[in-house]
This record gives sequence, C-alpha cells and structure tokens, in this order.
Amino acid sequence: MDDMLLGMKKQWKTLLLEDNTLFAETITDFLEEHGFDVDIACDGEEAVQKCYYNNYDIYLLDVNVPYINGVDFLKMIRRSGDERPTIFITSHQDIETLKKGYESGCDDYMKKPIDLEELLYRIQVLIKKRKNTKTVYVEFSEVVRKLEKLTPIDYANIGKITKS
Repeated sequence: MDDMLLGMKKQWKTLLLEDNTLFAETITDFLEEHGFDVDIACDGEEAVQKCYYNNYDIYLLDVNVPYINGVDFLKMIRRSGDERPTIFITSHQDIETLKKGYESGCDDYMKKPIDLEELLYRIQVLIKKRKNTKTVYVEFSEVVRKLEKLTPIDYANIGKITKS
C-alpha cells in the first residue's frame, strides 16, 4: 500500500509503549522513515503522561511494561472516550492475552517478532479506516444539523413530491 494513497503527507503522531529500548528505537527509526512522528514511552505511567500532553493518531502498545501494563493502559484510555486506532505488539503467544487485548479495545494484535513492513501495512489500513469513518461522521453530522433546523411542517413534507 503506497504511503501517498492514504494521504500520508502529514506526520502521523504515534505513541509507542515499549520497554525494550533497542526494539523501540528500531520501530521508531522505521516509522519515521515513512512519515511518522513517534514518541516512545518505556512504561505505562509515562504513556499516560504523554497522552495528557499530546494528541496521538495511533497507539502501538506492548503488553508487558512496568507500572501500568498495555492492556490496562488501553482500558483506561478507552474509558476516557479515546477511540484512536491501537495495535498491540507483544511477545505473548497465548490466546488468553490475545483475548484480553481485543476485549480491552485494540484494533489489531501482532506477536513478536514482527515484520516492520507488515506493521506499516496494518497501521495504514487502520488510518484509512479511521479517515473513512471520520468522513462519514462529518457527513452524517451535517445531515443532523440540517434536520435540526427543520420545522414540523418541513418534517411532514419530507419525501413528498411537489409540482412546480
């Protein structure tokens, strides 16, 4: 999937929650080459602080990190109404952790070791879906705004054919 097809001219603000410094730097370098602006948080508390001061487009989360694990972090941001796309990247191989990840609200789940090109593709798909959802929401909001301005007489005439 080509970067330009998704309108990825803008730098997508990304939070990477990962306590393995070398792995985090590898992902960051790769994504920055593809137009992303990546902030790394080494533990769940740092991730919470970064979310307080930044507005992210996507979250990439490890499950096993200090203080607040990735699953609990995602539950917390979902409860706050944050529905931004989220991918878990974890070394957990068991189905129970995968289940907890999806139940906490993740959009995708990758088991380490990961292929960076595959990660990029999955991110692009989620961003594309989010862009399409936003467009539909904006269009729907405009319809609702117009409907709110209608009078009872207008509602009565909706769908009726009038002769000019």
